[in-house]
Amino acid sequence: MGFRFYVKPYGGLIIPAPCSRHGSTAYHTPISKDSNILSDNTKRKIRNAISWLDACSTEQKIYVKKLKKTVKWRINIATLTFPNNMQDDKKAVQMLSRWLEMAKYRFNMTTYVWKAEPQERGSIHFHFSTNVYIPFRELNYTWNRELFKNGFDGTHSNSTDIQPIINVRNMQGYLSEYYLNEKKHDGRRQIQCRKWGCSHNLSNAGKDYVYIDDNEAASWFSELSKWKMEFKSQSYANVYKFNHTGYFKSLLNEAIIQINGVTKQKQLWPRQE
Repeated sequence: MGFRFYVKPYGGLIIPAPCSRHGSTAYHTPISKDSNILSDNTKRKIRNAISWLDACSTEQKIYVKKLKKTVKWRINIATLTFPNNMQDDKKAVQMLSRWLEMAKYRFNMTTYVWKAEPQERGSIHFHFSTNVYIPFRELNYTWNRELFKNGFDGTHSNSTDIQPIINVRNMQGYLSEYYLNEKKHDGRRQIQCRKWGCSHNLSNAGKDYVYIDDNEAASWFSELSKWKMEFKSQSYANVYKFNHTGYFKSLLNEAIIQINGVTKQKQLWPRQE
């Protein structure tokens, strides 16, 4: 029968070879499409995208005016809003898609995760995280331009925000809590469209695997048992958490290279801020 080993930023998954981890119903918890509550399968995909975003992001430095000092950062959090009570969710996601396509060329933003949420007033808005520097003025200008193209007034309004994440040790845990906190949606209207997304490189990350036949399986599990690791048996896979070394480190590095291997585009704005 054999097994498949999928490398992950936190360790790896080992799955019986005939089982398709993407098609397994063991992942799925039925959730109404009219609910802001995400299914277990969706939450798993968001956590996976966040873990790879964290793994492939390198440390950068930026001067923060409010703090009056230069800080180190790797990932930021941005918000895109609408000047009125926007409840045409499908149109809003279409506008976001056009902005993301523009950002790919203008800001070289090829790696990101986004999520749609309702505000208290009912209007849809978006959060996204990426590992590239985007000046606030450029973010505000380009999003307001998209608003203007679609007939929205208030094109000079402060409709955006972007902040680097600093002084956070567990980046994956912080972002997962930020994007998967559903309590803040209690009592709010339901989003009637796709609720989240990520770049293609994050979506495809970690899908390559190493096949382990039955003859090799005993030695693999024997080697893994010698390591200091966390082990958890799930209905879909055996989950191992460990620090990558040797061969496993090379697998992880190869996966990160694939994520960051997107052709670099020339940035069209000057870094003057």
